[in-house]
Amino acid sequence: MFVGFFLSTVINYHCTYCINSLTHLFGRRRYVTEDTSRNSFILAVLTFGEGWHNNHHYYQSTANQGFFWWELDISYYILVVMSWFGLTSDLRKPPKHVMDAHRIRDGYVDIGMFKANWARAIAYLNNAKQKTGAVYDERKRALDELVESTTEAAQRIADMSVSNAKPQDAE
Repeated sequence: MFVGFFLSTVINYHCTYCINSLTHLFGRRRYVTEDTSRNSFILAVLTFGEGWHNNHHYYQSTANQGFFWWELDISYYILVVMSWFGLTSDLRKPPKHVMDAHRIRDGYVDIGMFKANWARAIAYLNNAKQKTGAVYDERKRALDELVESTTEAAQRIADMSVSNAKPQDAE
């Protein structure tokens, strides 16, 4: 009873609930999103597919979180088997434009996460405005100039990456 129910339930809950914290810290980012979500093979195995968190944040309207054949998604496989018996239907998969969005990678700048961090810095300075008065104006002006120049540089790099990307062979 202890191992079969209590221990397995506690382990299952811990694995499931740690997805929102651990997959925003560890793993790889395939898609550019405005958060810090990542894909983790280890967590995907432990949680039956929930570890493909970056995929989920990029395209949420799909039954599977493992978008590719090598991304183990046991929850989706169970749903597919259930659909054979009529227990589920209309299992949505990501469209082609979502599947192909990751192909332009070499030299690509992840400005989604970059923007989220700048938003935090600006929110911090806006909060400090009430306390610092004139010092705030100088800091905000300096930060705005930095944000503008860095964003322009990141966009130029991203534009160069897109224009220099090699076309992928059709699968």
